Amino acid sequence: MKEVGDSRTPPIGRASEGSLRYSLMDSLGFDRYGTVYLAVFVFAVLSISLLLATSSIARLGIIAFYLFGSIPFAYIFTYIYPGRARFSKGTVFFGVSNSFRIGGYRAGLPTLMMEIFKAILPFLASFLFFDYDITITLLFVFASLLGTNFSIFLRFVGGMGTTILMWSVLLLSPITLIVWIILFYLVAKVLYDAYYGALINYAILPVLLFLIEGSVEMVIFAIAVAVIFVLKYDRSKDEIGIWYTSRKSKA
Repeated sequence: MKEVGDSRTPPIGRASEGSLRYSLMDSLGFDRYGTVYLAVFVFAVLSISLLLATSSIARLGIIAFYLFGSIPFAYIFTYIYPGRARFSKGTVFFGVSNSFRIGGYRAGLPTLMMEIFKAILPFLASFLFFDYDITITLLFVFASLLGTNFSIFLRFVGGMGTTILMWSVLLLSPITLIVWIILFYLVAKVLYDAYYGALINYAILPVLLFLIEGSVEMVIFAIAVAVIFVLKYDRSKDEIGIWYTSRKSKA
């Protein structure tokens, strides 16, 4: 008799059966306990962010950017252009790479542009309304990343936000981004594994920002982002890992 669940689609929040790793959050039981625990986690993280904000307007901005970051553009555009259900192919996790793979350029390009906009808009809002205060800027970017990772519109699951993070680092410190990309490539080459390479590089981002920029605020931001990435990291959701793996398979 076939075991129950053999042919079922993996539940939202888990990697597909083809994935070589589940995330650390899955290992800690977040996938079993579901939406409520994820909602509590997001509420706790958002509450800390709101406490760090210096004004009511900044707090409203944090909430607004969390909601904006939560908009699943890959999900939306792959529905609009191919006209098919998002579960029809590939992983249940949707990011930029999967929008290209499933929806082609018509879905992938607008998804990429909107994910980049999720990184740029927090900087623009900080520049226009808060005189580019670095703390407010980082809180806005973090809220956008939090929304992408734990979308309120997808029952607090989502992608990894790799595109947002890379563009944010580019705007914060271009030199750090260049060094970070080089290190990612070198570590992945040495380990022959994009999975562990990505984990190591997410973890060393705070060190790079400290050595290059010397900003305490940036280091704290990078540590918070690294914690979320290390907790959530899954092969099926990482844009760089997918690119590196596909490139290696063609070599």
